[in-house]
Amino acid sequence: MGMKTIIIRTPLELGAALRERRRAGGLTIAELADMVGCSPRYISELERGKAGASLRLLLTLMNELGLQFTLDLKS
Repeated sequence: MGMKTIIIRTPLELGAALRERRRAGGLTIAELADMVGCSPRYISELERGKAGASLRLLLTLMNELGLQFTLDLKS
């Protein structure tokens, strides 16, 4: 099966993508928070597009969820 590409332009879209992937993996917010070393509340806020995440935490979350970060450089 091919890779699904989602273009994310807002914190709300990013949060929805993270939530979808977390749920698809059968993880609770608490389990994911424990895996990446942050609070469940912080994960909840990210999923709702409310919190800003450090790049380090965002990349760690994406790695744990099996997501890939790609830049699309416009000409």
